[in-house]
Amino acid sequence: MLKDALPEIKTRTLPGPKAQVILDRRHKVVPDAIGCPYPCVISRGEGAMIEDVDGNLFLDWVGGVGVLNIGYSQPEVVEAVKNQADKYFHSMMNVTTHEGYISLAEKLCEIAPVKGEEKKAYFANSGAEADENAVKIAKAFTKRPNVIVFSGAFHGRTLMTMAMTSKPMPWIWDLSQMVSIVRNSLIIIVVQKVCRMKLWSITTWIQSKMYLNSVVLPIRLLLWS
Repeated sequence: MLKDALPEIKTRTLPGPKAQVILDRRHKVVPDAIGCPYPCVISRGEGAMIEDVDGNLFLDWVGGVGVLNIGYSQPEVVEAVKNQADKYFHSMMNVTTHEGYISLAEKLCEIAPVKGEEKKAYFANSGAEADENAVKIAKAFTKRPNVIVFSGAFHGRTLMTMAMTSKPMPWIWDLSQMVSIVRNSLIIIVVQKVCRMKLWSITTWIQSKMYLNSVVLPIRLLLWS
Protein backbone atom coordinates (compact mmCIF):
# COMPACT_ATOMS: atom_id res chain seq x y z
CA MET A 1 0.00 0.00 0.00
CA LEU A 2 1.14 3.52 -0.77
CA LYS A 3 0.91 4.66 2.87
CA ASP A 4 3.49 2.02 3.83
CA ALA A 5 5.89 2.77 0.95
CA LEU A 6 9.19 4.66 1.16
CA PRO A 7 10.09 7.69 -0.97
CA GLU A 8 11.38 6.72 -4.42
CA ILE A 9 12.32 8.78 -7.47
CA LYS A 10 11.76 6.79 -10.67
CA THR A 11 12.31 9.48 -13.30
CA ARG A 12 15.75 10.77 -14.31
CA THR A 13 14.77 14.36 -13.54
CA LEU A 14 12.25 16.25 -11.46
CA PRO A 15 9.72 17.16 -12.52
CA GLY A 16 9.13 14.05 -14.58
CA PRO A 17 7.94 14.32 -18.21
CA LYS A 18 4.21 13.98 -17.44
CA ALA A 19 4.43 16.41 -14.54
CA GLN A 20 6.33 18.92 -16.68
CA VAL A 21 3.51 18.99 -19.25
CA ILE A 22 0.95 19.75 -16.54
CA LEU A 23 3.19 22.35 -14.88
CA ASP A 24 3.59 24.10 -18.25
CA ARG A 25 -0.19 24.16 -18.59
CA ARG A 26 -0.44 25.56 -15.06
CA HIS A 27 1.98 28.36 -15.87
CA LYS A 28 -0.20 29.51 -18.77
CA VAL A 29 -3.50 29.79 -16.90
CA VAL A 30 -2.76 30.03 -13.14
CA PRO A 31 -1.35 33.29 -11.66
CA ASP A 32 2.25 33.13 -10.44
CA ALA A 33 1.02 34.54 -7.12
CA ILE A 34 -0.10 31.00 -6.31
CA GLY A 35 3.48 29.83 -6.14
CA CYS A 36 4.62 26.24 -5.82
CA PRO A 37 8.33 25.33 -5.47
CA TYR A 38 7.82 21.56 -5.53
CA PRO A 39 8.49 19.79 -8.87
CA CYS A 40 5.71 17.22 -8.75
CA VAL A 41 2.05 16.82 -9.70
CA ILE A 42 0.09 14.63 -7.29
CA SER A 43 -1.81 11.65 -8.65
CA ARG A 44 -2.92 10.02 -5.39
CA GLY A 45 -2.09 9.99 -1.71
CA GLU A 46 -2.32 7.70 1.30
CA GLY A 47 -1.27 8.53 4.84
CA ALA A 48 1.76 10.81 4.59
CA MET A 49 2.81 9.53 1.15
CA ILE A 50 1.94 10.89 -2.28
CA GLU A 51 2.51 9.49 -5.77
CA ASP A 52 2.94 11.87 -8.68
CA VAL A 53 1.76 11.42 -12.25
CA ASP A 54 5.14 9.94 -13.19
CA GLY A 55 5.07 7.31 -10.43
CA ASN A 56 7.56 9.06 -8.13
CA LEU A 57 6.86 8.62 -4.41
CA PHE A 58 7.23 11.46 -1.93
CA LEU A 59 6.88 11.83 1.82
CA ASP A 60 4.62 14.84 2.31
CA TRP A 61 5.87 17.01 5.17
CA VAL A 62 3.38 19.79 4.45
CA GLY A 63 0.02 18.04 4.87
CA GLY A 64 -2.07 20.62 3.05
CA VAL A 65 -0.41 23.33 5.19
CA GLY A 66 -1.63 21.69 8.36
CA VAL A 67 -5.19 20.74 7.37
CA LEU A 68 -4.50 17.07 6.62
CA ASN A 69 -3.76 16.05 10.19
CA ILE A 70 -5.00 12.52 9.56
CA GLY A 71 -3.21 12.12 6.23
CA TYR A 72 -4.45 11.40 2.73
CA SER A 73 -7.37 9.05 1.99
CA GLN A 74 -8.16 8.15 5.58
CA PRO A 75 -10.75 5.34 5.19
CA GLU A 76 -13.27 6.70 7.70
CA VAL A 77 -13.19 10.14 6.08
CA VAL A 78 -13.53 8.67 2.58
CA GLU A 79 -16.54 6.64 3.69
CA ALA A 80 -18.17 9.67 5.33
CA VAL A 81 -17.69 11.74 2.17
CA LYS A 82 -19.24 8.99 0.02
CA ASN A 83 -22.23 8.68 2.35
CA GLN A 84 -22.79 12.44 2.36
CA ALA A 85 -22.47 12.66 -1.44
CA ASP A 86 -25.39 10.25 -1.76
CA LYS A 87 -27.58 12.70 0.21
CA TYR A 88 -26.56 16.21 -0.87
CA PHE A 89 -23.31 18.06 -1.49
CA HIS A 90 -24.03 21.48 -0.06
CA SER A 91 -26.74 23.63 1.45
CA MET A 92 -26.21 27.09 2.86
CA MET A 93 -26.76 27.13 6.63
CA ASN A 94 -28.53 30.49 6.35
CA VAL A 95 -30.94 28.96 3.82
CA THR A 96 -31.63 25.45 5.15
CA THR A 97 -30.53 23.96 8.45
CA HIS A 98 -28.66 20.66 8.24
CA GLU A 99 -27.93 18.44 11.20
CA GLY A 100 -24.27 17.77 10.42
CA TYR A 101 -23.48 21.43 11.02
CA ILE A 102 -25.28 21.32 14.36
CA SER A 103 -23.53 18.13 15.44
CA LEU A 104 -20.10 19.54 14.62
CA ALA A 105 -20.89 22.81 16.41
CA GLU A 106 -22.02 20.86 19.48
CA LYS A 107 -18.79 18.86 19.51
CA LEU A 108 -16.65 21.98 19.10
CA CYS A 109 -18.48 23.80 21.90
CA GLU A 110 -18.01 20.75 24.10
CA ILE A 111 -14.22 20.63 23.74
CA ALA A 112 -13.30 24.27 23.08
CA PRO A 113 -11.26 25.75 25.98
CA VAL A 114 -13.52 28.78 26.34
CA LYS A 115 -14.90 30.10 29.61
CA GLY A 116 -18.62 30.05 30.31
CA GLU A 117 -21.38 27.47 30.33
CA GLU A 118 -22.93 28.58 27.04
CA LYS A 119 -20.87 28.56 23.85
CA LYS A 120 -21.64 28.96 20.17
CA ALA A 121 -19.66 28.05 17.05
CA TYR A 122 -19.79 28.81 13.38
CA PHE A 123 -17.58 27.59 10.54
CA ALA A 124 -15.67 29.65 8.00
CA ASN A 125 -14.05 28.78 4.68
CA SER A 126 -10.53 29.79 5.70
CA GLY A 127 -8.37 31.16 8.48
CA ALA A 128 -8.46 34.60 6.85
CA GLU A 129 -12.26 34.63 6.91
CA ALA A 130 -12.24 33.53 10.54
CA ASP A 131 -9.79 36.34 11.40
CA GLU A 132 -11.89 38.94 9.58
CA ASN A 133 -15.05 37.90 11.41
CA ALA A 134 -13.20 37.83 14.74
CA VAL A 135 -12.14 41.45 14.15
CA LYS A 136 -15.68 42.46 13.21
CA ILE A 137 -17.10 40.84 16.33
CA ALA A 138 -14.43 42.40 18.56
CA LYS A 139 -14.95 45.87 17.08
CA ALA A 140 -18.73 45.61 17.32
CA PHE A 141 -18.51 44.55 20.98
CA THR A 142 -15.77 46.90 22.19
CA LYS A 143 -16.61 49.88 19.93
CA ARG A 144 -12.85 50.38 19.56
CA PRO A 145 -11.56 51.30 16.09
CA ASN A 146 -8.03 49.89 16.00
CA VAL A 147 -6.42 46.46 15.76
CA ILE A 148 -3.02 45.53 17.23
CA VAL A 149 -1.04 42.69 15.67
CA PHE A 150 2.28 41.10 16.56
CA SER A 151 5.43 41.68 14.53
CA GLY A 152 6.12 38.71 12.29
CA ALA A 153 2.51 37.55 12.37
CA PHE A 154 0.70 36.11 9.34
CA HIS A 155 -3.08 36.38 9.29
CA GLY A 156 -4.14 35.65 5.71
CA ARG A 157 -4.29 36.96 2.15
CA THR A 158 -7.58 38.87 2.14
CA LEU A 159 -7.31 42.65 2.14
CA MET A 160 -7.78 43.21 5.87
CA THR A 161 -5.72 40.22 6.96
CA MET A 162 -2.91 41.34 4.65
CA ALA A 163 -3.04 44.73 6.35
CA MET A 164 -2.80 42.89 9.69
CA THR A 165 0.12 40.76 8.47
CA SER A 166 3.51 42.23 9.39
CA LYS A 167 5.59 40.27 6.90
CA PRO A 168 6.26 42.76 4.08
CA MET A 169 7.74 40.17 1.75
CA PRO A 170 6.12 38.51 -0.03
CA TRP A 171 2.66 39.00 1.45
CA ILE A 172 1.92 42.73 1.59
CA TRP A 173 4.61 44.54 -0.35
CA ASP A 174 3.05 47.89 -1.40
CA LEU A 175 -0.40 46.65 -0.26
CA SER A 176 -0.56 47.26 3.49
CA GLN A 177 -2.28 50.65 3.17
CA MET A 178 -4.96 49.61 0.70
CA VAL A 179 -7.69 49.36 3.33
CA SER A 180 -7.34 53.06 4.12
CA ILE A 181 -8.43 54.11 0.61
CA VAL A 182 -11.91 52.58 0.89
CA ARG A 183 -14.68 55.15 0.73
CA ASN A 184 -18.44 54.66 0.82
CA SER A 185 -19.85 55.49 -2.62
CA LEU A 186 -23.25 56.24 -1.06
CA ILE A 187 -21.72 59.22 0.72
CA ILE A 188 -20.41 60.60 -2.57
CA ILE A 189 -23.82 60.16 -4.20
CA VAL A 190 -25.48 62.01 -1.33
CA VAL A 191 -22.96 64.84 -1.65
CA GLN A 192 -23.56 65.15 -5.38
CA LYS A 193 -27.30 65.42 -4.80
CA VAL A 194 -26.93 68.23 -2.26
CA CYS A 195 -23.96 69.97 -3.86
CA ARG A 196 -25.87 73.27 -4.08
CA MET A 197 -25.50 73.61 -0.32
CA LYS A 198 -22.54 75.48 1.07
CA LEU A 199 -19.36 73.41 1.46
CA TRP A 200 -19.29 73.82 5.24
CA SER A 201 -22.93 72.80 5.51
CA ILE A 202 -22.33 69.68 3.46
CA THR A 203 -19.37 68.44 5.50
CA THR A 204 -21.09 69.28 8.79
CA TRP A 205 -24.24 67.46 7.67
CA ILE A 206 -22.26 64.34 6.75
CA GLN A 207 -20.41 64.36 10.08
CA SER A 208 -23.61 64.72 12.07
CA LYS A 209 -25.71 62.25 10.07
CA MET A 210 -23.26 59.55 9.04
CA TYR A 211 -20.55 59.75 11.72
CA LEU A 212 -17.83 59.23 9.13
CA ASN A 213 -15.23 61.89 9.85
CA SER A 214 -12.72 60.04 7.70
CA VAL A 215 -14.64 60.86 4.49
CA VAL A 216 -14.75 64.63 4.99
CA LEU A 217 -11.33 65.33 3.44
CA PRO A 218 -11.93 63.33 0.23
CA ILE A 219 -15.41 64.89 -0.08
CA ARG A 220 -13.92 68.37 0.16
CA LEU A 221 -11.41 67.46 -2.53
CA LEU A 222 -14.20 66.11 -4.71
CA LEU A 223 -16.31 69.25 -4.33
CA TRP A 224 -13.41 71.59 -5.01
CA SER A 225 -12.48 69.61 -8.13
